[in-house]
Amino acid sequence: MLSFIQKPKILLPKAIPLEKWATVACDQFTSEPKYWEELRSYIGDSLSTIDFMLPEIDLKGDNSSNVERIRRSNEQFKKSDFNEINSYVLVERAFNTGERRTGIMVSVDLSAYSYEGDKVFIRSSEATVPERLPVRVDIRKVSKIELPHTLLLLDDANQTVIEPVAAYKQSFEKVYDFELNMGGGRITGYKIPDYFNIDKKIYALLNEELQVSKYGEYAGIALAVGDGNHSIASAYKLWDESGRPENSPLRYFLCEIVNLYEGAEFEPIHRYIENPTAEFLQKLQKLSNETVAPGETGAFVKTIENNSLHYFGSTLDKARVYQVVQSFLDSEKENGLKVDYVHSETHLSAIVADKGGLGISMPSFPKSALFPFIIRGENLPKKSFSIGQPEQKRYYLEARCINE
Repeated sequence: MLSFIQKPKILLPKAIPLEKWATVACDQFTSEPKYWEELRSYIGDSLSTIDFMLPEIDLKGDNSSNVERIRRSNEQFKKSDFNEINSYVLVERAFNTGERRTGIMVSVDLSAYSYEGDKVFIRSSEATVPERLPVRVDIRKVSKIELPHTLLLLDDANQTVIEPVAAYKQSFEKVYDFELNMGGGRITGYKIPDYFNIDKKIYALLNEELQVSKYGEYAGIALAVGDGNHSIASAYKLWDESGRPENSPLRYFLCEIVNLYEGAEFEPIHRYIENPTAEFLQKLQKLSNETVAPGETGAFVKTIENNSLHYFGSTLDKARVYQVVQSFLDSEKENGLKVDYVHSETHLSAIVADKGGLGISMPSFPKSALFPFIIRGENLPKKSFSIGQPEQKRYYLEARCINE
């Protein structure tokens, strides 16, 4: 019997203003310290999710002081200061652009997940970088709560899971409804009645006839990780290192599921190099010459240098562009190259204009190609795409106890 989807026990603060409690995912605005300065100024002395997480802009070689800061924040946590909602929650984000994204909060069983290419129900879409996991595992070890920013994707073009539930949202009890800080738009949460059977709706996507019609085979995949790949990977790693205890809260992971085809806009993640050497630029030009064919269109990479755009076409498909470019950048790290990952071309251009250096603007990856790509046993390189622009990323808001 299938049982990898569970109704979550969600915690929301009783007295802390949610506008100050909720903060954007830790992997955003990694080259923009002003964003985090303004956010901290706005939060002031209020307890906030930023106290329980480590923005990647603050990552160091030795993160022991950051882990200790988060441990102290967790010592302040009292479950009695939170309301517990034992329910699936419908989440609606209304962005300042007028776009919307609707999802459902669930708990997933990590025994049904893998980031190593295993044919399980929940699979990664991007390569997991082992060296990025230890600090996240250390943070989870000292944490009483988890605060998820992971989005899991449903391949549900027929709109059978989320949309039929959202159609009845006006009859549901609201559990939160407020404006997110720093331009994140408005977020509303609705308690979903049990009779909607969210778990069974998801399991129905594993119907053999349906999967064969979509993929040409029974693939056995229900969900793919969209955002927050390293977050769920670190949760899995800690549970695995703990001996995979069956009844531990560490076995489960709180996340939001969204439909790949409804509101889950793929945005490429770009590359920024602050001080590219002349030799590096020559190698990059050589790479572009090797992947260009006169008159060819399709996948492309373009570089932004000195605040001007330079395009070069590529005969490679878009997934292969990511693999080629990231492989090149990884090889150059041996020569001291430092790469940052920027979640918006607008932000990339602004950083280049402010700091100089080189921005590599990556192509969009077609969402329809994602599940077939994963089923073939392939992963995109790390930091290939995200769901929405930086301000549209998931905010830490709902919590779940993992160490009472």
